[in-house]
Amino acid sequence: MAVTKLPFISAVRLAPIDESFVVPTCLYYNGCKPTAGREAREQCRSPEFLIEDFKLDLGREEVGKASIRPSAVEHSSRRTAVGLAKDFFDQILAKISHYLEARGEPLPKRILIAEPLSLVERENHEGWLTNYRKSIRRALGSTFDEVDFLPEPFAVFQYYRYGVRHPVIAENRKHVALVLDFGGGTFDVSVIETTKRGDIRIAGGSNSKPLGAKSIAVGGYYINRLLAEDLLFDSMAKGVDKSDVRRALSFFNENRNPDEDTLSRLNDRQRAFFRHYKLLLQNVERAKVAICNGIANWSLAADLSGLMPYQIEVPADPFEAGSALINGKLDAGKLRKLYEERIWAQKLKEAISTTIKRASADLRGQDIDVVLLSGGSSNIRWLRPLMERDLAKVMKGAQTLELSGDFAEIVAKGLATECARRNVTEGEGDFRAVTYNRLCLALRADGGQTEIRRLIPVNEALRARQEDASSIDDGVLLPSASSLRGLVGQPLRWKVRLQSPPKRQLEYFFMRSSFDPDDIDSLQNPMDRRVQTPSGTRFQQAIQVELTVREDGTAEPRFIYGQNANRQEVFVTGRPFGMDMTFATSEVPGETYLGFDFGTSTSACSFVSSRDIQLVEDRSRSPAWRDLSDLVAELPYPAAAPLASYISETDERSRHERGREAVEAMLTLAAYISYSEYC
Repeated sequence: MAVTKLPFISAVRLAPIDESFVVPTCLYYNGCKPTAGREAREQCRSPEFLIEDFKLDLGREEVGKASIRPSAVEHSSRRTAVGLAKDFFDQILAKISHYLEARGEPLPKRILIAEPLSLVERENHEGWLTNYRKSIRRALGSTFDEVDFLPEPFAVFQYYRYGVRHPVIAENRKHVALVLDFGGGTFDVSVIETTKRGDIRIAGGSNSKPLGAKSIAVGGYYINRLLAEDLLFDSMAKGVDKSDVRRALSFFNENRNPDEDTLSRLNDRQRAFFRHYKLLLQNVERAKVAICNGIANWSLAADLSGLMPYQIEVPADPFEAGSALINGKLDAGKLRKLYEERIWAQKLKEAISTTIKRASADLRGQDIDVVLLSGGSSNIRWLRPLMERDLAKVMKGAQTLELSGDFAEIVAKGLATECARRNVTEGEGDFRAVTYNRLCLALRADGGQTEIRRLIPVNEALRARQEDASSIDDGVLLPSASSLRGLVGQPLRWKVRLQSPPKRQLEYFFMRSSFDPDDIDSLQNPMDRRVQTPSGTRFQQAIQVELTVREDGTAEPRFIYGQNANRQEVFVTGRPFGMDMTFATSEVPGETYLGFDFGTSTSACSFVSSRDIQLVEDRSRSPAWRDLSDLVAELPYPAAAPLASYISETDERSRHERGREAVEAMLTLAAYISYSEYC
């Protein structure tokens, strides 16, 4: 068995865009000309024309629609979510390409996109992740030779373990980590089990296994809407019909980013409401960030009444363009109350509990020992004390790790870390073509009882990967962390024996870590769950279940009943559905990668070249560089941050400047400590 010692991944570089590593995910159209990021915010002449919060629509939109729809208004742009994403990518990638050209580097031909986990929404249960991946690939066009995806919490884990090398998660012992990525649009939760090998790579193996995951459409924008609605209803003048306001809010949420054509068809009252509410949301976001930056004590027992008051102008009549403005107030106490009662209690707590429950069967009694946080909304730091208070029984003293840097940069840095590791492992990666929830199956023949039966693999390759088939529960097709490398596009078969054959029809329920067909959130094929039995079918003792999995995670089910008189297989094919698995594109080693954290609220890009990897490998062999890397985790932040920048700097021209900054920071820290002791 081949064993390789992987190098330290300390060279994590983010690409600056508009003089910042994190840019707003927004667009503004000046006629048909788009601008993106900070430039869009600066040029936007009115709040209703700033386009934000369009990422999740990529999974809701029917794949195959034209990316650009014609507009009835001259010089106006009317676009679908795919078109918006395309314009955003084009603008940002042009800026990144300009930055790389100045450094003598071409734009990489391989890109790794951070994606949410499989999102379940009441109005769109099926195929969200499949649609999202197809939309992203269409928006990127032919710019890249290879487009790959990595779930956001997995990128977070890679950065904590191999990028920043946090001493708790990077030590060479087994861990069970709960990863929480709380961004602008989604809250992603995953349980990941590590091996004891640390940076040791065993050929054909993986260092980390995802055992359960869940994603919900709750993030920073959702919090802003709740705050804005409360302020709006609290400040409305008498005589304003609340039912009209609720209808207007519903219309706004469904049409968050209208073009000028759509706005021109609104009546005066609708247009006034749209402008007032969009401006209110933007003011709420600024207030939320300012309040959070001013909170020093995040204890749930802290008295925050009236702390950090922030005045926000709210229209007394949101349907009147020239409405009087009332000074609404948002403070730390009100923010904590809403967060605890409506975000934590109603949304986040259930998502975490469900994920841990999904992983419990594969954990087999192991406890979660570490919690990793990421995402811009994690800067609202009540998540940790709420977990410690309400989930103590399932967390059992797990240690929560919080980095001192910006949470919004972690995913992009994790992508760079994964790209660097793929360069070393010849494109393999830790999380390619792997399931992150158990795939379970329940069957019901001719309207009878729902049966949970043992599914026995027929394929030799499938049997070989399930080393201890006897430990797999009845009804489980694929356990969590099942690797499908090399099996994509091949029919995978299991045989199952029912109490009686499906002579008329067969109902089938593919579920994520559940055996309850009524659990809609766990059902993976809610749109089509029944096939009719062909007439004259001759049944064998057992029927066979077949799945053909494509690289985008779509699985086509087929049920084989037996043979006809001509000894031909009798089968029926079901409707394809989206599985909970990571992207399964071909493993192609590359020299340069671009990691793109396309976020709902903000985006960031990282860049890794073969030159960077070679430098990392050279430094990993040097005791002096290894000692410096270990020292980053030991020093106080004022000295550790400049030292980390020096270690990760790969540009020869900038290395001396970073080194001087690191030395100056250490001398400054030493001076402060000496003076403090003297005093």
